[in-house]
Amino acid sequence: MVIIRKTLYMVLAIFVFTNLFILLSGKTYLYNGILKTYLVGKTGPGIYDLDVFPTNTIEKSNERFSWRVFAAQPSLSQENENFHQMMKTKAFLVIKDDNIVYEKYWENHSIETVSNSFSMAKTIVSLLLGIALEEGKIKSIDEKVSNYLPSFHRNSRNQISIRHLLTMSGGFDWEESGINPLSETAEAYYGTNLKRLVTTQRVVENPGKVFHYQSDNTQ
Repeated sequence: MVIIRKTLYMVLAIFVFTNLFILLSGKTYLYNGILKTYLVGKTGPGIYDLDVFPTNTIEKSNERFSWRVFAAQPSLSQENENFHQMMKTKAFLVIKDDNIVYEKYWENHSIETVSNSFSMAKTIVSLLLGIALEEGKIKSIDEKVSNYLPSFHRNSRNQISIRHLLTMSGGFDWEESGINPLSETAEAYYGTNLKRLVTTQRVVENPGKVFHYQSDNTQ
């Protein structure tokens, strides 16, 4: 009975301390993170989080594109198979000249499975910037970001160019971590004001000098 009482007191103390920390630090996004991660037995974001986040449906086009699929697909070498097992790959797709050359899924993941794309969006953003450049929406990737975002006139952000963001060399004070709940990446994921977060980041290194994998550059 004494052990149970001590355990309850400890749990209550942790609960009170955690709430005080969240409220005093202003990191209220942690409530969302705890609800959608720790309380469901996870330690960080996952590719099936669409089940716990709001979603929007994009209507499909009336003009559908059909991929051509190779009838006889090659097989993976044992070395490649071992690599995918080590990386815990769920889906692997190889496309060449509008043809699906190879397609394979692991575990419960299938062609019908819907999952998060996460950093695949970084490639799409780069492609869209290329289109914007081609269409004259932007003059050059060496233009200053402040030409388009007024918030980049402050806190040394006025030196940052579009190229710096594309090459992840903006020099921001941003911790890229999917595990640390206090990181900027966690706040971007569980918070509710992504625009404010990524447009108010401090610059702590000279832009264009050092590459750091930081998602705020793409955002």
